[in-house]
Amino acid sequence: MKKLLSRQSSGQTLIETIVAAGVLTTGIIGGLALAIASLGSSDQVMQQIVATGLAREGVEVVRRIRDANWNAGSLSNCDSLFGTTDSQQCYQTWDSSIEGTAGGSDYRAIFNPASNSWSFVPTAIASETRLYLRSDSTYSHSGSGDWRYSRQITISRDTVAPFSAANPRLYVRSTVWWNNKRCPTTDNPATTQCKVIVEEYLTNWKNF
Repeated sequence: MKKLLSRQSSGQTLIETIVAAGVLTTGIIGGLALAIASLGSSDQVMQQIVATGLAREGVEVVRRIRDANWNAGSLSNCDSLFGTTDSQQCYQTWDSSIEGTAGGSDYRAIFNPASNSWSFVPTAIASETRLYLRSDSTYSHSGSGDWRYSRQITISRDTVAPFSAANPRLYVRSTVWWNNKRCPTTDNPATTQCKVIVEEYLTNWKNF
């Protein structure tokens, strides 16, 4: 009778050990999966933050050029632009040197450190939208090797009333996309979900 009880006890101990090991293994695997998912999500959030900054920079470049035109120009009567006789004052050259105002076009924003100025260059091929990380931790379209972000700036002119060809409203759309394990590498923003879009309308500022 004692031997039978001993064997049953040994069997129960073995089963308990196997069950405990299974529970422990499941817990460890679950914890590792959660940690990996958390790290992946954190990387995704960081990429989105950087992309948002780059997209906002694209819009701010256009705004900066407009402001520079205002500072360099002078107020003049814009009745001829608006077809009015109330002597509205505005900058007739507020949109000069902003590329793409003749129609919807895609551009790259190029910074020249020597002159501390920005300029727009038409995007001839899709791969020119790529942004490369420089040694000073800034991003530039000039470079080679691996890249993670791309930026495309689209500028178009709205001439529908109350705007006109002489005094349009500019529509600026800055799109930045990135590649990672979840989103395949692409030069076409329409084919990826990993992207940030910043849009803004710019108009001619007037004094009354």
